[in-house]
Amino acid sequence: MKVIGAGWGRTGATSLAAALDRLGMGLCLQMQEMWSHPELVEVWNRRARGGPVDWRSVLSDWQSTVDWPGCSEWREFARLWPQAPYGWRPLNTASPDVIRPLSASGCNQEVCISISGSSNHVDEWNTTATWGGGFICTHSFWWINNQLIRTGNGACGGAGVFFSDWAANRFFPSPSLACNTWQSIPGEPCETIHT
Repeated sequence: MKVIGAGWGRTGATSLAAALDRLGMGLCLQMQEMWSHPELVEVWNRRARGGPVDWRSVLSDWQSTVDWPGCSEWREFARLWPQAPYGWRPLNTASPDVIRPLSASGCNQEVCISISGSSNHVDEWNTTATWGGGFICTHSFWWINNQLIRTGNGACGGAGVFFSDWAANRFFPSPSLACNTWQSIPGEPCETIHT
């Protein structure tokens, strides 16, 4: 593995995958590849249900990852391939020489939080929830300092990863404790927003 892209989909992942391919760091695994490689779908479903996966074997033909589903395993990939650089965002279009890092991220039980921005200004705030059971309908909650500030759209499905994003583009008081929860899915990751 040469590059591990930890950024979520809809952040320029297709362009980044094409660039990695052109720079000799492909084949690049991203969500669109699932259509061409249905054998990988069962691997990811098994992982979503908590099953073991031999990533070195499964990803032996791939040289890089971006987008879903790989971004959900970026920490494990970084452990398995410590020589591979990893990052959360494509290059900043305003300044092509600067990579905009993720400001804060973390997981608690089955829920993850990801906040990007600068200082106490939040550009994007995303959350995921991994569900390993049967059919469920759920939605995300967004909290600042233990006060509910937003409820995400509902989503229904079986075992897999639910995703909810918010282009917040706003300032929050400093410091603020930002948390996410999901209905009927355990976990409450929190990150501190501060100047």
